[in-house]
Amino acid sequence: MKLTNITANEQLKLNDKQLEFYTLAEIHRLLRSIGKSLKDFTQMPQPPKNYLDCVKLNQLVHNMRINKGTNEVKVQRMKDFAGWVLNIGDGNIERAVDGNVEDDITIPPEFCNIGNENCIDDMIDSTFPDFIQNYKNPNYLSERAILTPTNSTVS
Repeated sequence: MKLTNITANEQLKLNDKQLEFYTLAEIHRLLRSIGKSLKDFTQMPQPPKNYLDCVKLNQLVHNMRINKGTNEVKVQRMKDFAGWVLNIGDGNIERAVDGNVEDDITIPPEFCNIGNENCIDDMIDSTFPDFIQNYKNPNYLSERAILTPTNSTVS
């Protein structure tokens, strides 16, 4: 069985037992992040200790794309936006007051000026610059893909 969707390494192949141990080690790692362990669940199989020891948590601590701004103002705007997105992911952003959907958030005007009559055009132009010249280029489109869990969450 290949595990390329996790590692992006086409050469890596795991047999069923190795995959089971790897999966259990990943579950163990996730449980440790909330102060628990696989040992707390006696009905769960336990991987060999060497699998638990080799699982290493890597955490990205620096957004390399931020430094691609052409000047200090753009770099700072990118840092502010990246920080705001991280706060959304961490659940530190207040919910929108309109109350239509429980997960609605308010986007600050510095990131999306809804009051501007051309705001949709501005968003499209900033997300897909030179779209007419590049719409047949799959790399151009995939680099700008906007993903959502379900279609019902896009409105």
